[in-house]
Parts: sequence; C-alpha cells; structure tokens
Amino acid sequence: MTVVRPLERADLQPVANLLVKTFQQRPQASAEMASYLGQLLLDLPDRDPEINSLVHVNDNGQINGFIGVFTQLMQIDGRTLRAALGNSLAVDPDAGDPMVGARLCRGFFKGPQDITISDRSNATSVGMWRGMGGSSLPTYSMDWHRTLRPVSSATSRIRGRLKLRGVTAPITSALDGVVERYAKKRGKEQWITPTLPQRPPGLTRRDASDADLLAAIPALVAASRLHPVWSEAGLQTLLTHSARKSEFGDTIRQVIADKSGRVIGAYIYYLQPHGFAQVLHVFAAKGMAEAVLDILLVDASERGAVAIGGRAQAALLEPLMDRHAALTGEYRCVFGTTDKAVLEAVQTGDAIIGGIVGEFWARINGDNLK
Repeated sequence: MTVVRPLERADLQPVANLLVKTFQQRPQASAEMASYLGQLLLDLPDRDPEINSLVHVNDNGQINGFIGVFTQLMQIDGRTLRAALGNSLAVDPDAGDPMVGARLCRGFFKGPQDITISDRSNATSVGMWRGMGGSSLPTYSMDWHRTLRPVSSATSRIRGRLKLRGVTAPITSALDGVVERYAKKRGKEQWITPTLPQRPPGLTRRDASDADLLAAIPALVAASRLHPVWSEAGLQTLLTHSARKSEFGDTIRQVIADKSGRVIGAYIYYLQPHGFAQVLHVFAAKGMAEAVLDILLVDASERGAVAIGGRAQAALLEPLMDRHAALTGEYRCVFGTTDKAVLEAVQTGDAIIGGIVGEFWARINGDNLK
C-alpha cells in the first residue's frame, strides 16, 4: 500500500537521487547534495517539528515522490502564525501512478500550519492546489525584468555560452551608447540607463555585512501588515544559505540610509560579470520603495549588469512599471488560509511573500548542486 509520510534523515540520499532524476535527468545525486538537503529540510534553526517535508512511498517501499517544506513564523496585527512553504515537488517519471503528486500536495495542504504557500508553482501544481481549496495570487506571481543595456542584454546569453562576455564587452558597450543616444532623442526611456533619484535627497548606499542585515531586515519587513519573523540564528542561517549562488555570480548586499543614518532600504542580488543581475529581495520602508528601487537599478548598472530582474513584491509592481520593467508570470504563487486578516493583507498587497519568504533563497536554487 502506498503511503505519504514525513521525511526522515535516512531518506536524504533517495530524495536527492529523485530530485536529480526528475530535474537534471541523472540517476545519482552527490553526497554533497544529500547532505545539503538535510541542512535545509531537517536542521534549520526555526524549523517547526510539527510541519514536515513529505515523501511518497510505493508498494515496494521505494520513495517515488517528494515535496520539500520550509516553515516560517509570520506576524499580523500582533499575532504570530505558522506558515508552511512548499518547494521542489518531484515525482519519479517512472512511478506509473498519476496520483503521487496529488497525494503529496494534499498532505502538505492539510498540515497543521495556519498559512500554506508555494511561491513558484507550475500549471499542474496550481490546478491541484485549486482543487483542494487554495488559490493563486496574481500580484505575488510576477517576475520582473528591466533591460539596462539593450545590445549587451540581447547578446548576453550567446556570448556567455561562447565564454566571450568579457572580450566582447567593449564592443557591445559602445553599441549600447549609440542606442541610448538614439533612445534619448526618441523618448524611449526603457532603453536608457537609470540615473540617480532626485527625491528624496541625501540617501546613501553601502555594502552590508551580516550584522547590518540582521539589524535592517526585521525592521524593514515589519512595515508590511503580514510579515516574517525569525530568531537571530534563523535569519543568520538564511543569509548564509543565500550568500552562495555560484550559477548566478557574485552576491551583492547593500543597505540604504537617509541623512540621519536610519536604514530605509536594502537589497540582495547576484551578478554575473557583464551579465544578468538576479534579485533575491528588495526591502523598503513605507513610502521609500521608489527610491530604493532606483538605487538598486543604478547600483546594478554601475557594476556592469546588462539587465536586472527577480520576483516582484506587490508593493513594487507599480514602481517597476513606472521604470519600464517587463512583467511576466510563468510560475504562480499559490496560497491557502482560513484567517480573514491574513486574506485581507494578501488581497491588498500588504504582505511579504516570495524572495526570503519562499524557496529561492536556498542554495538548491542556483548553486549547481548535483
């Protein structure tokens, strides 16, 4: 008889093998990947022991399905709630059972958590989610992309495959200058490199240490009605995991302060040399989203990024559109709760979901684990 049960430490290598078979078309995962899954799914400081990742075991006792689950404490109106965040749903292509994924999703959805989230679900997962009473959140499902250097951006992928980004950068940069001069004459602002914001004045940016971010992030996310809360060890571990993304390039972390030294924003992104800047999260105090976003665009441009993008927070959607970012929604954020206050916060865009409240911060996304 098939069974869905919590992940155990002895399952880590079979689950790692299942993940690489499903997503990388390889039969065997490395011991490093299995070890990392243990750190990620069993050993995080803020892990709730009552909310678990799940495995699907077939009649022969073999694991043929898996869903990873992170736990996150969330706060709203002074109340603390438990959120479960699903990730890495995998079903063995040879399982021969079309219900494996549905059973795993049902087990995840019916857990003891107050809030259930999966921030990067494909069309199949969204359909199963809706069938169990959940819903998708369009305003938290948008990925954004802002071109900074049109010629360099358009040719970046092929130049990267040929390992010619550095060699060809002066040529594409010169062509980008021609395009920008033309764009200014024709009023095509989406092709123009961002300039420093003029209002409010006096903002400064600086590289951020772990200590800087440990102080800044909790205060900045608290500006939203529904927001995450961590222990110091929990947030430190998240920062440590998110700092290593070898496929995405160097990790850039900065805080933004006003004249008095008060931190009013922060961001974390990854930058390939002469390539794409992949944003993990943009944090902004109330009323400061536009200024923080402008400074992020300028910072990435000055470091040589040809384009920049990431998952948009709801509060950033309109500022992003004002800055000529393109918005797409290939992967949906899906959500479930019976808490009316939580639903209201999410529906009005007054919640932090995605980025650091999701799955993208983990090394399993972007660190070339095999």
